[in-house]
Amino acid sequence: MTTLMEMLQRLSGARTAQEVFAAFMERYWKLRPVTHFFGVVPDSSGAGRYRITYHVSSESLREGRPVPKRNPTTEEFEALEVHEGGIIGTLISEPRPSMIHDMDVVSDPVLFKFPGTTRGMALPMFAGEYVAEWVVALSEQVQPLEPKDFHHALLTSNFMGMANSHLSMMEEIRRLNTQMTAQFEEVARIQQALLPDRIPNIPGLKIATSYLTSDHAGGDYYDFFPLHDGRWGIMIADVSGHGAGAATVMAMLHAILHCYTGPNTGPDVILKYANQKLLDARIEGNFVTAFLAIYDPEHATLQYASGGHNPPRLKIGLDGAVRAIDDAVSFPLGIFEPYELEAGCLTLGVNDTVVLYTDGITEAFNSKREMFGVERLDDALTRCSGDPDCVIGSVHTALYAHSKARTRADDQTLVAIRYVGRDAKRGSELIAETARSLAGMGVG
Repeated sequence: MTTLMEMLQRLSGARTAQEVFAAFMERYWKLRPVTHFFGVVPDSSGAGRYRITYHVSSESLREGRPVPKRNPTTEEFEALEVHEGGIIGTLISEPRPSMIHDMDVVSDPVLFKFPGTTRGMALPMFAGEYVAEWVVALSEQVQPLEPKDFHHALLTSNFMGMANSHLSMMEEIRRLNTQMTAQFEEVARIQQALLPDRIPNIPGLKIATSYLTSDHAGGDYYDFFPLHDGRWGIMIADVSGHGAGAATVMAMLHAILHCYTGPNTGPDVILKYANQKLLDARIEGNFVTAFLAIYDPEHATLQYASGGHNPPRLKIGLDGAVRAIDDAVSFPLGIFEPYELEAGCLTLGVNDTVVLYTDGITEAFNSKREMFGVERLDDALTRCSGDPDCVIGSVHTALYAHSKARTRADDQTLVAIRYVGRDAKRGSELIAETARSLAGMGVG
């Protein structure tokens, strides 16, 4: 009973097929009169031909030697010798269990190495309707293998075979999951490398950003890019779905925008161009919501157009109200052709703040399946000074208070832009000029 309990404890804790095999073999010989175990796989080259995949003896186990590997690799299996005929060939000739007493192993091509064995049984291991392999057990014991041993061994071997098969599948699933996780992490690293590595110095603006990823590679995207006439493009976008597909479409959008050489007439023209390029790429099953603004430092204006994206929020001044920028809206990119949309325009006042965000913010759920929503977002902006850093902190605080979660079902991206005025630009220029003058005089 002690041996059986030890075996069951080991089996219950096994996580791999080899651990199950070892736990069984290390103790089963103490429970049944078996001296040698062989794993035998029929060879497809002909009847009575086979390979021996493992051999375990009670002597080796008694001496504490390790249990050999049960499942060889494909290369190892192909390198095994193919045997033919003999006692084992006879035992496995029919797809049913069999037993032999008073064996003569002297002239056997394989078993001559074990002259003390006199009794043997062959147990088929089924995989569905066919025999995938056999367990051949030999005994040197004086007492014969009884029918109860035979029946017990047949059931036990097949149950162990099923357990090994399931654990082997689990091992393969774990291996594939590890491989997929590594690939997703690589996609996520590439995806984040396409985002701005630092916030650009755009005249008249103070900017803060936040990009929090979900558990999977996603499709959130934001960017700043200079136009040749001194204006700046400011983009936020969200590709539908998650994973490598969404990240790939995000990379395509990045390339489309950074390779755009058309007229700088407005954000609507650029979004129409991006829509056409995405349609040309035939990204079936994915679409992109995008908000593109073109900022003119000279006139403090923000031209914008939205391809189905969440309406940005505008906070007026230091303590002003928060409202949506919800005009100049069309359908998401990558769906329709022809594609029509118009551009809107906003003149920024000093300390006005524009907040761009993706739906991972407003669609964050709490435990009651309530979304964060635009009302909570506006409330977080109202309670904040409007300084971009304050915007990021206030929204994150409100999000955590709502969801109580540190993980995210979707990427959450924020871009906060405050207009600080042309005087701020001139002041920074004067400070830089003063620093250069002092350095030229050897001061500092």
